[in-house]
Amino acid sequence: MTNTVDLVNRTSQLQYVETPTAKRIMELLDYCKVENDIGVIVGKPGVGKTTALKRYAMTGKAVRFCPMTPALNSMGAMLKFLVEQLTAYRPETQLHANHEHLMNVVEHSVIGMLIIDEAQLLSDPIIDELRCLYDHNNFPLVFCGNAEFRSRFNNTKAASFTQFTSRVGIRFDIDEPRDGDIEAICDSLRIDRSVTARKYMTEIAKSSGGLRIIGKIAGLAGRGIGKDETIGLDRLKAAAKLLGAKA
Repeated sequence: MTNTVDLVNRTSQLQYVETPTAKRIMELLDYCKVENDIGVIVGKPGVGKTTALKRYAMTGKAVRFCPMTPALNSMGAMLKFLVEQLTAYRPETQLHANHEHLMNVVEHSVIGMLIIDEAQLLSDPIIDELRCLYDHNNFPLVFCGNAEFRSRFNNTKAASFTQFTSRVGIRFDIDEPRDGDIEAICDSLRIDRSVTARKYMTEIAKSSGGLRIIGKIAGLAGRGIGKDETIGLDRLKAAAKLLGAKA
């Protein structure tokens, strides 16, 4: 039986579903929380990484989910952001002052977990600053990024990034949506269980945007029919064509 957040009116925004990949992500997060370790999750877009991380942050105690943006890719902006997220201090204008605020919190407060999403947007020095905070007093720290972030583990020669990778205790690579993930998502969206419909959605998910596109197609294809009805292959194909998704 698939465990899922209730879907109302067939929203095209994919909600959390307990897929095999989501379970593996939760296991990684639980490990980091118990062991005060650094974890890394890397993979292609649309495989359910961010949705699972948000779910964990919603249900966990003192878990901070921090999505990165290009605007945070400077040491000053990142330190101010972390001071706002993790402390009761007001951000300072000086880098070292914000650094000291964070060091003080890491040393004297309980950080349930810090999750850094879209980590590929951060430079090596910023990631090394986070590593320094971790070294000061180990706390659960998780980075999530795409294939570009993964490539830095193998290609970078920067000493700062090597310092970081040497401290990673657990890592999960996700190359594409698993068949079990696709089945669970299709079940939650009441997509017809016929072999042809499921095969079509599997091909779509693996070639046109991962699990996210399933939600968009189902949301569009399900318009005009009862929320308890299943969505058939013809409707799925028509919606996929309109969205430009190809199997």
